Amino acid sequence: SYGIFEANEDYWFNKIDDEAWLAENDYIWTYQNYKEIRVDVISDGSARAIALENGAVDACTSLNTADVANYAGNPDFTTIDLPVSPPVSYYFNLTENSPCADVNLRKAICYAIDNAGVAAGLDVPAFPVYGLQPRMFDAPEEWKTGREYYDYNVEKAKECLAESSYNGETLVVLFEDGDQRVPSWVLMQAMLNEVGINIEMKVAERSVINELHYDFTAWDIMSDTMGGGSYLPNVLKKFWSQDVFKDLQGKNVCGVEDPELDRLYEDVLNVHDDASIEAWDQYFTFDACIGYAICNFNNQTVCSSKYIPATAGTQNQLCPGAFTPAE
Repeated sequence: SYGIFEANEDYWFNKIDDEAWLAENDYIWTYQNYKEIRVDVISDGSARAIALENGAVDACTSLNTADVANYAGNPDFTTIDLPVSPPVSYYFNLTENSPCADVNLRKAICYAIDNAGVAAGLDVPAFPVYGLQPRMFDAPEEWKTGREYYDYNVEKAKECLAESSYNGETLVVLFEDGDQRVPSWVLMQAMLNEVGINIEMKVAERSVINELHYDFTAWDIMSDTMGGGSYLPNVLKKFWSQDVFKDLQGKNVCGVEDPELDRLYEDVLNVHDDASIEAWDQYFTFDACIGYAICNFNNQTVCSSKYIPATAGTQNQLCPGAFTPAE
């Protein structure tokens, strides 16, 4: 399958062919340099690499390390390592419908997962993380460099599990077939099995995920974009502030009302200092154990070098707002 996107001539600074306009408006730092872009959906990594090699496509993304290595030193191709901001992460269904309503089970799951091991097991550049979203501009440095963060501890996981009400139920993990979630959860399933926690992985398209997101009978663990955004207040509002979810009658994305989490969010939003971020993190990560981040990774892209001048440098880049789907 594929989609075709055409330049939108009504876009206010989409003056691709107007050299005089471009010269007069040199302060404009982004505009569209392409008339048309065709996006082919090729799910198999090997098939993507073959399509790039034989010229069927001009650029290919989500390549693994071995495929990218094949283009090293080849002047006809340029490799671009794109950091993906939201980490591989998950949060829990906290409603009474789910075994994950038990905080001891949640902590057992976090202790059972070796985030450094997951990062090392991916076939892309990746590193373990120690907080919600370490690539945010206002994220504490220790979220990236390291801190005590449910350090991998099988015995501690088993202790927490013994203190929980878990009785061998199969926990449903729901996530989209994209990025590095599938290989990450294959690794994490083995880690959870080691301590006696059973999971069933359910992979769905984005449209299905959106439908099931707030069906709290459909999943126990949601592996979704937990920390997408540039600043912590924006992330917390989008994903964790109850005020955003009016259709959930005041409940948050975990299916519960949590006035304390909202209060701490308000402090981050209005005060936004180290103390307010630390207080929110202490409650979210440790006291309530609502969610856990595993690792960040880079999306490896290879493209034909002839297109680099039009996609990199001053003013030259893809600008999605300048496109509309072709009829």
